[in-house]
Amino acid sequence: NLRWLPARQFSGLSRSSSMAMIRYTTTIILVLAITHLPQIETVYDVNSASIHLERRGKRELPPANLRSVCGETNSSMCTTFETAQTSCLPVSPICNAVCNTASLTTVASGLNNVYDIATNSGYLYVVNANKGNVEKFKLDNTPISKSQPTVVASNLVNPWGVYVTSTAVYVSDTFNHQIKQYPTGANPATGGVVVAGGYGSGSAQNQLSYPYGLFVDCGGNIYIADSHNNRIVRWAPGAKTGCTVAGNANGQAGSGLKELNLPIDVRFDNQGNMFVVDSNNYRVLKFVPGSSTGIVVAGNGQKANGFNTAIGFYIDACDTIYLGATRGVIKFPPGSNGTGVPVAEVGYTGGITVDNNGTLFIGVRGGNEVQTCKLSSGQVTQPPPTTAAPRLACPAIVTPQTSCLPVSPICNAVCNTASLTTVASGLNNVYDIATNSGYLYVVNANKGNVEKFKLDNTPISKSQPTVVASNLVNPWGVYVTSTAVYVSDTFNHQIKQYPTGANPATGGVVVAGGYGSGSAQNQLSYPYGLFVDCGGNIYIADSHNNRIVRWAPGAKTGCTVAGNANGQAGSGLKELNLPIDVRFDNQGNMFVVDSNNYRVLKFVPGSSTGIVVAGNGQKANGFNTAIGFYIDACDTIYLGATRGVIKFPPGSNGTGVPVAEVGYTGGITVDNNGTLFIGVRGGNEVQTCKLSSGQVTQPPPTTIKAGGLCTDTYGAPTFLETFGAGKSEYSSATPATLGFTTTYTEKGRPTPDGSFTIVNDVPHDYNTWINGTDHTGNAGGYMLLVNAAGTPGEVFRRTVSGLTSGIRYQFSAFISNINYGYNLIKPNINFDIVTATNDTVARMSSGDINETQTLQWQKVGMSFVSPLTTLTLVMVTNAPGGSGNDFVIDDISLAPCVQAGQGTQAPQSTTAPISTEPVTQALTSTRAPISKAQGVCTDVLRIPLLPHTFGSDKAEYSTLASAALSFSTTYTERK
Repeated sequence: NLRWLPARQFSGLSRSSSMAMIRYTTTIILVLAITHLPQIETVYDVNSASIHLERRGKRELPPANLRSVCGETNSSMCTTFETAQTSCLPVSPICNAVCNTASLTTVASGLNNVYDIATNSGYLYVVNANKGNVEKFKLDNTPISKSQPTVVASNLVNPWGVYVTSTAVYVSDTFNHQIKQYPTGANPATGGVVVAGGYGSGSAQNQLSYPYGLFVDCGGNIYIADSHNNRIVRWAPGAKTGCTVAGNANGQAGSGLKELNLPIDVRFDNQGNMFVVDSNNYRVLKFVPGSSTGIVVAGNGQKANGFNTAIGFYIDACDTIYLGATRGVIKFPPGSNGTGVPVAEVGYTGGITVDNNGTLFIGVRGGNEVQTCKLSSGQVTQPPPTTAAPRLACPAIVTPQTSCLPVSPICNAVCNTASLTTVASGLNNVYDIATNSGYLYVVNANKGNVEKFKLDNTPISKSQPTVVASNLVNPWGVYVTSTAVYVSDTFNHQIKQYPTGANPATGGVVVAGGYGSGSAQNQLSYPYGLFVDCGGNIYIADSHNNRIVRWAPGAKTGCTVAGNANGQAGSGLKELNLPIDVRFDNQGNMFVVDSNNYRVLKFVPGSSTGIVVAGNGQKANGFNTAIGFYIDACDTIYLGATRGVIKFPPGSNGTGVPVAEVGYTGGITVDNNGTLFIGVRGGNEVQTCKLSSGQVTQPPPTTIKAGGLCTDTYGAPTFLETFGAGKSEYSSATPATLGFTTTYTEKGRPTPDGSFTIVNDVPHDYNTWINGTDHTGNAGGYMLLVNAAGTPGEVFRRTVSGLTSGIRYQFSAFISNINYGYNLIKPNINFDIVTATNDTVARMSSGDINETQTLQWQKVGMSFVSPLTTLTLVMVTNAPGGSGNDFVIDDISLAPCVQAGQGTQAPQSTTAPISTEPVTQALTSTRAPISKAQGVCTDVLRIPLLPHTFGSDKAEYSTLASAALSFSTTYTERK
């Protein structure tokens, strides 16, 4: 039973006699001498008491259970560019508010020591500390909802903080010194995953000591009030260690503006400023992005109003600070630190929060309940403008998604200029162009417009466009999605978004910049080209700041993904000089036209160092005048320059090869049918050329990332299968009449393994089955009953046409396990989206569908952004049959998702544990996240794990079968 104490390091020792002392609990002293190894470090494995020697300078961070004697026992400071994003949760617009305590209403009762609280999607989440739970209350004002919550996390020891996103609940398991994450639908007792800490109390990089409040930003980074270490730490998604963003990294308490003493909570405002409740210093500190020095904004070292007992903490849209303390809720409007102003004097208060409707929730610790008060008074304002702070680089963990728009399969192409056709005329200085759904969008720069031309080859369509954006000043770039037009309003230093159908003069919304020319986090300086990824993030060529910036949906500030964050120009591979456009290929690589360096740089995901792929510093072919920019499916680069369109096939940077020499060229693009569109600036028109020659290939394989269920849908479903209704117990309908196929065989009673039937009540074929009726709820409604086979099989397959590429859809069904009481195999269904060639582009698993005593319908499925207009929906059993795996399915649907003010909606998981899977996995594999596949490695450092050579023999045909070679195939062996 050895216990390793912190190693003590001795000074004044030579390299040849470096020593460290480790003390056993039995007071035996071990002296270890390492001699003549000047480049070796010593790492002690706590669990196995073994010693590892590793070459200095090459050693990666030790695993969580290792310690180093070389000063790594303390959490290191985060590098300055790794700053928080803002919250992804909506914020109430009510500022500096009060409430009438006579209107207080109880919404949750029967608690035992209320700590933190949170709201999300009509539910209240409460840390019921003495019970060790997080409990969820439905906010429908009924007595049963107030007193009978659902436990979403249990077996915690004195939990404190809770933070709820659309997909998970995060909770600080305080006395276990860890943060746990519970995905939506997870088992409250066993479904929690440790995402920070978990290695006991301590100050090492992998440890926490009594974590209290926490905050999760849009990138999934967790910010934790590591209270007894007197610091705020940040934990990136999937990381085994954290880093310190405020306070001393070694855990030392202090009262300076760079120090903390028992911090209990942390929050961010919408401008990325961090606020910390520094409890034992009786103050709240504000840290502007990039700074480790706090500004006192509340408390000012005074204990008045029970500041030293504060638990609840909230920041409103105007940076008013609210605290839940001894006498109730107090507030500190911006500029007034002092002792605070009462908001609701309800006695000893725990957690507090305000939902986006302006309702204040108060955890009343004295009454063991949560009360609400509608904030009916107070000043309603817009959030304060951000002051000029240095723009900071995006964290390396944040990598781009790919485009949601279809890409032409034609690669390395040329066109016959004799076939050029004019499709738009009467323009005045053509800059960027784009196509979408049969329309051409043109930046008519000198008119300050974006104009839309119908591509039907009629004279009126060519000369009489529709203006979709106006009143712009020298606009440059345009990007069109299925729901909106994005345009760079260049001389106004901002990006504007025009939702479909918006008034062109007044309907534009500023989504990036808008605070004048400058290099602050909220500013742009002459933005040129732009790109919008599947997540709605905008990538902008911030030309006069010599960088590429990324702006998340709804964010007030951006961050730098390429170039110097401070706007400094340069010619190194980490620097840019007047970048004019940015694009991504389908593998997530970013390409930047670095205009004044006469080159195009490629940035692989996660890297801030570019690779020269075109131009190579040469002005030939008018590279320095390039405006148009396009990347094809094979990463051939096309530029619109002085003499026309030039291309750079992969591997050939140099001066480029002519594609269409039409003179001074502006924007260029290629639609998914292989038509090249050229903005001819000399002729003030747009011409097209069908790419009739060149190498035609399939685009590189792309997997569409699947998400959880959407939170809302609009209109009628694109497809809905209810299986009909009838008086007879067994339906006369067949898959053929209903328009789907299945690999299962239709049977009546009994329904054996490997078969299905369509019924309006579960029959008593087996004593394990429970009866019940369909989900649709109509009289005699039918449902699909499946008795799964011993091997995976297709339950359902149907092709759906008429989809809109780029729109997010939800593919879902209602499923119930019809077994109960015998702990049999649980149903587990894969939801697949496949193409006409049967290529899987998105997949999610339902997870196990648990037994219930009565028939309980559970909605499961996924959302995805459609890459095509026709796709096939497939449901496949992902568990063996024979001993269980019997289920019913109803109301299979495909419907578009929508978000308020947007055309599509980010996914939100509302079901059992659902996870993405690589499309190359077998259907029986365990569920794991989709990973981005890359090309073949250029070298191999180890012996192959699977060397499959198929052996050798003199005979032409081998006698070895697949089983002998330890692989399987669906093909039949023939000699």
